[in-house]
Amino acid sequence: TNACPAGAYSVVQSPDGSSVSVLFHQFMAETEGGAATVRATCRIQIPLAVAAGQSLSLTSVDYRGFAMLGQRQSAEIAVDYEVGRGNRAPRFQRRLQGTHEGDFAFTDRLPPGRLRQAGCGARGAPVPILAIDASLTLTSAGGAGQALVSLDTADQAATGALQYRFVARPCLPRGADQEVLQN
Repeated sequence: TNACPAGAYSVVQSPDGSSVSVLFHQFMAETEGGAATVRATCRIQIPLAVAAGQSLSLTSVDYRGFAMLGQRQSAEIAVDYEVGRGNRAPRFQRRLQGTHEGDFAFTDRLPPGRLRQAGCGARGAPVPILAIDASLTLTSAGGAGQALVSLDTADQAATGALQYRFVARPCLPRGADQEVLQN
């Protein structure tokens, strides 16, 4: 089931298109103890604002959240995302193990050229979409007590639980990229 129906999250896109932040209102996995595995998934599609004559290249993604885990508990954060059709990034996956209570933050930096640029399509081409498929998995061994993991915004900061950073570049005329490569 999708833990992020409409209204369960907000999307903030910078006016220049350089970042997209996703703020979750209740994206979490929680257990009250005993042996259990709980999973929450979230699927979101966000139209990207790309200025005319520009393309976007994804440079990094920030992940922020909170976890409360006992000694025999673990949490896994996994995020698959695609920037434009057929432009899938490598899966981001992190595991928190054992005693942990507090915020966490991870950054996934993409090397230049890892993903094709989004935008610069033919006139009338569909707007590029940022498709996100995130999951939180909480595993608790028997008798370990309450545990939870969430993707959220730390201290109500303006940045989201997921923040995608882009660099805008001018579109090259058709064939111009070939000329640059040959010279």
